[in-house]
Amino acid sequence: MANTSNVRVLWYDPAFAVSVPSHATTSRVVAIGDFVTLESNVFDVMDAVGDDSLFAGIAISANASGDLNAVTVASVCKIRVAVASASYGLYDGLKYSLGDNGTDWVLIADGGANTIAWSMQETGTVTTLDVLIHVPLLAINSGKLFTTPTT
Repeated sequence: MANTSNVRVLWYDPAFAVSVPSHATTSRVVAIGDFVTLESNVFDVMDAVGDDSLFAGIAISANASGDLNAVTVASVCKIRVAVASASYGLYDGLKYSLGDNGTDWVLIADGGANTIAWSMQETGTVTTLDVLIHVPLLAINSGKLFTTPTT
């Protein structure tokens, strides 16, 4: 189990940081900086593009193998993360590409249904990028993870 990843949390809003038990089996632990999903009321590590609908945010605490203690996840934050080598525009949509517990997470450009983050920079060709994670906005715009309230 790795206890950190290549993701650097630059800022997070404590009002949008939540603690929920994690699914800490031998093979599924959560490291600081991991992209996290909420599945069956426990946090797990994102491992597929299709997990975008369950995306909960970025882990700001960790647990060890077999540790069922709560993990804290920031659902509104600014991070620095690896991206596919390319140019990015301000607020370009990004989706999961590679990564798992404590590994080198990589995002790639996405203007469609799998967006989980947005570029916070206008760049030439880069391999790291500052990005915005805003899970409540994903819920409002795309119906992801949370049920959008009705009046």
